[in-house]
Amino acid sequence: SRSWSCRNAASRCWSSGYCDANQAKWMYLDPTEGSLPTEGTNEVATDTRVIELLGIKPEIGTEFSFPFSVDGQETTETFVLCGWWEYDKATDVSHVLVSQSRAEEIFTSLDTQGIDGITGKWNMGVMVNNSLNISSDLYSVLANHGYCRFYIWQLSVRILWML
Repeated sequence: SRSWSCRNAASRCWSSGYCDANQAKWMYLDPTEGSLPTEGTNEVATDTRVIELLGIKPEIGTEFSFPFSVDGQETTETFVLCGWWEYDKATDVSHVLVSQSRAEEIFTSLDTQGIDGITGKWNMGVMVNNSLNISSDLYSVLANHGYCRFYIWQLSVRILWML
C-alpha cells in the first residue's frame, strides 16, 4: 500500500492512498457495491461513513471534490465514486482508495518529499497460512528474498523487543 494523509472532518479521520486487491481484502476494504479504482482514472472507493461525511450521493459515477493533505500540503481534487463498503464501527480510521497511478500523479504534482513520514511510503504485509509456524514462515520469506541469517536474527530481536 502507499498512503498520504489522515484528515479530520467532523472529528472523523480517514487515510487516503493506494492498496492492491489483496490488501483491500485483508483489510476488509472490499467494495460491496461497485469496485476498487481502475488504473489511469480518478476513481475512488471508500466506506459509507466517508460518503456520509462528504455528503456524496452513494451512486457509482458520482463526481465530488475531496479535501486532503499530502505531506503537509492541503489540496482539493475531484474524484469519481467507483465503489464502497459498509463502515466498520470497530475502526476509528476510514480509508479512501485511489489507483496506484492516481496516487503517483498526486505525489508528482505536489512534489512530495515524505517530510511527514507517511506520504509516499510503501508498506508491506506478509500473510501466512496459519499461526502454527509464523516464525519459521517469516524466516523463510526473508531468506528467500536474500536477507542473511544475521539480519534475520537482528530483526527477530527487534520484534521481540517491541512485544
